[in-house]
Amino acid sequence: MPEEEKSDVASEAKSVSASFIQSLGLVELILGGVGLYWLRLWYREQVPGLFPTTGLSFVDAGLLAFAAALVGKLLCLLVNTMMAVVRLVAEKYRVLYYKRIEAAVCSYSDVADLAALLAKLKQEKIDLIELGSYYLVLEDPNQRAHFELIRTRAIVAHSTALLALPYAFYFVREGAPTSMILLGLAGSLLFLVLGFLEQLDYLRSLAERLVAVRTARKKEADAQPSHTASKT
Repeated sequence: MPEEEKSDVASEAKSVSASFIQSLGLVELILGGVGLYWLRLWYREQVPGLFPTTGLSFVDAGLLAFAAALVGKLLCLLVNTMMAVVRLVAEKYRVLYYKRIEAAVCSYSDVADLAALLAKLKQEKIDLIELGSYYLVLEDPNQRAHFELIRTRAIVAHSTALLALPYAFYFVREGAPTSMILLGLAGSLLFLVLGFLEQLDYLRSLAERLVAVRTARKKEADAQPSHTASKT
């Protein structure tokens, strides 16, 4: 193969590799990279033998990015499961701002209670958190970015809490000072609490902003008759 063709192939492969890396989620890449580094620390000399280099740096970069994204996706899946458990507890026991969300959704829908809401929507069961988010974004699409940011912060906090645990075990295996081990365990606990607080902030913001939207709509509706009467 001529040198020019080899250069073109290499350039195209680099471009594809760069586009591939950009297509992967940034959060998953970062979290997965931290998890991948722990695997490198834990298995050390075994890693190069199990995953030898291809000899092409841009291909290796793409493979590493994919591996990091895979680890990040698995980590986020575990975190989303944890967050779903919190939502199920809130729904079942009507705690963690769930009552306020229910009241806000019912008020927005102009119904007295949940039974009336189900009858109005002709549903036997409904996810009030998702419905409230839908109503809020319907009123103001910019709200989506606000809640996505809160959700991302919660995912990062929970993921950091989970990642801190294997690093603490690594410190124990390597005979690290007790302070480092305790720091890892404390960090795991603190980030777990932070992730839980971010979830609470999501639910609180949802309830408060739904009430604000409902209040604004009511004021606007009350102002229209008086505005029409002043014209006549």
